[in-house]
Amino acid sequence: MGWVNAVNGSLASHGLVFVGGLVSGFSPCVLPTVALVIAYVGGYGRGRLRALWLSLGFVSGFSLTLAAAGYLAALVGRAAGAVTLMTFLASGLCLIMGLALLEVLPIELPGIQLPRGRYLDGFLGAFVLG
Repeated sequence: MGWVNAVNGSLASHGLVFVGGLVSGFSPCVLPTVALVIAYVGGYGRGRLRALWLSLGFVSGFSLTLAAAGYLAALVGRAAGAVTLMTFLASGLCLIMGLALLEVLPIELPGIQLPRGRYLDGFLGAFVLG
């Protein structure tokens, strides 16, 4: 791991992280979002400028979500390294999630309630979808 310290903070490390982010965009987990973008922009985007604006909204929301998830994962990882209790908490959370997926334990997640017939559209709708 000596090479990590050698490129820490350099332009090369920033470039490698950027290229890694682009490559990860072609992973099987991210590719289904392409259909969401195409459907949303195709439905609401009238003209190239509006399509670009909606695409930027989706990418902004998606980027913010992934950055927040990465930050949260780093915090949990740091706490898990310091405290062995985190292992039991993480396994309990996985057990609860598994029971919820099997529909043994019903969990209601909060959602955005809009009046009937109203939809989020435009930049805000694309941001929330991202």
